[in-house]
Amino acid sequence: MSHTHLFPIQSPSYRQNRTGWNRSWERRLAEVYGSALEPANALAKRIDIVPKAKYDALIGALETILAMKKEVVALQVDLTRYATRRFAERDLGGAWMACAESRRDDILLEGLVRTCDATSDFESRRGLCPETTLGRLNRGHGAGYLDLLKGLLLSQTDTTLLPGAYQTVPCAAVDGIMGLSGVAAPQAEHDGYKLLREFNRCARAYFLTLFVWNTMLAFYDEKEDTGHYKLVSGRARVSPAKASALGIDPQLAAKEDPHRACSVCTRNAEKAGVPKLLNCKICNANDIETLYCGKYARVLILWSKF
Repeated sequence: MSHTHLFPIQSPSYRQNRTGWNRSWERRLAEVYGSALEPANALAKRIDIVPKAKYDALIGALETILAMKKEVVALQVDLTRYATRRFAERDLGGAWMACAESRRDDILLEGLVRTCDATSDFESRRGLCPETTLGRLNRGHGAGYLDLLKGLLLSQTDTTLLPGAYQTVPCAAVDGIMGLSGVAAPQAEHDGYKLLREFNRCARAYFLTLFVWNTMLAFYDEKEDTGHYKLVSGRARVSPAKASALGIDPQLAAKEDPHRACSVCTRNAEKAGVPKLLNCKICNANDIETLYCGKYARVLILWSKF
């Protein structure tokens, strides 16, 4: 079972009512992980019912996963440099903890909204991150957020020395639910299953890193300003029929937007080395706007959504 099945888009939307949206998300996280971050037995076993055929299909998706992993490393390099400067020059830790809790709540919500708005599937990835509740992040006058931030900082930010490994924040509850631990052989040794574990692990690290980054930018009232990493926000493509109904030139709507991004690896067409991103017809038939850069990315999309 994928994280999008366990953690669908919550209602109301963050565009309509971010406080209500966050409460809905926190209720869902509590249902799955409990107050002590312990997964229920039934949910911990959900990964076991994924058909073996889907593992087989994932074997060819290594290139897409590596691209996503590269994006996470680049983002963590920039996060480490930015945060280190803020800690040294402006006492980030002291300033954050000195804020009123209501002020921290507003900033944390802004960070969550910016992150979930990054690409079409980022909101569902919040389900892999039970740490992202206001109560846990505000623990100890905001120490919860600072601990999460420090856990994602790299010890070496020279990209020529980085082996491609990214920082993760351990969470036994997530490991159990998403099959990162506690899965018996021979299933655990299947190459497709290993890729599935790495995809879930990377998706979690991606969300957490982007969240702490966006929260820090919101705290300093700044927009995205990165070095190695540049997130390309996904934009929904308007079909010719919808464009006509909205009074938009269908030919203009059909043009490739350089800011549109693959729902899996977040690269635009140029970065992915393809003429244009493709729409998933199966997703469109289910009224889900999804873009992908290649066949392996599409495999991951179909696995996660259906």
